[in-house]
Amino acid sequence: MTDISLGPNDDGTTVTAHVGDRLVVNVPENATTGYQWEVESLDGGLDVETSGTVPPTELRPGQGGSHEVVVRAVKAGDAGLRLRLRRSWEPPERAAQRYHVNVEVT
Repeated sequence: MTDISLGPNDDGTTVTAHVGDRLVVNVPENATTGYQWEVESLDGGLDVETSGTVPPTELRPGQGGSHEVVVRAVKAGDAGLRLRLRRSWEPPERAAQRYHVNVEVT
């Protein structure tokens, strides 16, 4: 079992994972603006283990941190993870940004 680290530059890419591997997605987030990442959809053999805000390393007012989503590959086949950045009081279709990774699970 391996942890596969993914970040903003991996948006739109395809990664290969083995059953049991964890994908650790870390994307910038500044929750003080109201915009937060959420899992939009998950298909194939992936299960979300955790999803949450990671505070900034430097504590200053308004300083952004990141959002970490940890997903485990549980079944072989093609899978996908989609995230969206939005404010909770706005409809989902008004997401400010989206993030997508295709996963080939072997």
